[in-house]
Amino acid sequence: MLEELERRLAALSEVSGQLEEHWEPILQGVKRDIARDVEGELVELLVRLAEGSMLSSSEYGHEQAGPLRDHLKNNLSSYVDGRPAHVRINEESETFTTLFDPDYAGTPADFDQGKYPSSARPEQRLFGWKYGIYMPSVEGGWVSSRLKGKDYPTYAAVIERRIGDYKKSAPYWYFIEYGNAGQGAPYPTVAPNPFISRFRDEAEYYIEFMFRERIRKAKDLVTKSVLDSIKMDEQSRLIAPSGEEVYLDSWRTAQGKTHLQFRTKGGQFAKGAARV
Repeated sequence: MLEELERRLAALSEVSGQLEEHWEPILQGVKRDIARDVEGELVELLVRLAEGSMLSSSEYGHEQAGPLRDHLKNNLSSYVDGRPAHVRINEESETFTTLFDPDYAGTPADFDQGKYPSSARPEQRLFGWKYGIYMPSVEGGWVSSRLKGKDYPTYAAVIERRIGDYKKSAPYWYFIEYGNAGQGAPYPTVAPNPFISRFRDEAEYYIEFMFRERIRKAKDLVTKSVLDSIKMDEQSRLIAPSGEEVYLDSWRTAQGKTHLQFRTKGGQFAKGAARV
């Protein structure tokens, strides 16, 4: 009986090989698909948080700042090589490799690209922006008498040109996130309305419960599917020393490893467990 048991246990290695051959490629594909789905969901979250912060801002929430809001949302939802520019998940390590890319969003150098060149002193430019452009166009105020007769563009025209100069970048994200205090004498004053820090905090929830939990469930489903697909012939069946037939069973440990082992109908495990 022992020789027969040993012979049939040897067939288990072939079954284990079949399981590994099927299980690993399927699981890798499932993990990749889950990672891409979660990346897309996180992009939507990032855009929603950014829009909420902009609408709460004194400047970026104004109806005339709509093009700025749209431009930033387009940047945040951009895809590069088929994947989000601001959210990348490594499905192997189950961690983020990118969680908002400030270089892609726009740098101080990009911001400087959107400034009108002028030979006027900084205080003169600030005065002209406040009393010649922003207050008349956005707030409906009167043009300062000091600026009478000067041809200032509208706020909408300034924003249109800046967006053209920024191209794909949207460097003003920095002022939405951190405010513009300490940036000279800006008008209007923009208080911090953080969305990136909130996004990164909430993304940690996503990686744990929206990604890793889906991976755990996928492992169970894939294992069951593969086990169901493996048809053992008569040579692969085991007979316990007691004469009972033995059936292939699987279970998962607290560490997430899936084990295979033969079990008798009476619930006793037979020798020869295989690990996946």
